[in-house]
Amino acid sequence: MGKTDMILPLIAAAVYYVQFRVSQSVSAQNQQNQNNQMAFIGLLSPVMMGIFAFQMPAALPLYWAVGGIFIIVQTILLNKLYKKPNVAGKNLPIGVED
Repeated sequence: MGKTDMILPLIAAAVYYVQFRVSQSVSAQNQQNQNNQMAFIGLLSPVMMGIFAFQMPAALPLYWAVGGIFIIVQTILLNKLYKKPNVAGKNLPIGVED
């Protein structure tokens, strides 16, 4: 774990790319307007992590990969448990009820 590794940086970068995609799918459901700058930063982050991880001991990309997997699972679970209700009559005039 104290030496550099060639596989773990790729795994860490892939996990953080998947994390970005999961968070984008959630935010795309909440906001229809996607920001190109946010997408660029979201893609740049896993690439930078992968490049930095090639020069670090193997424990760091392992930590990043395991942490990223926990974040992905947590995001999916929380979005399934706490879905926003679909309010069909949200824009009804005041006093009009179903």
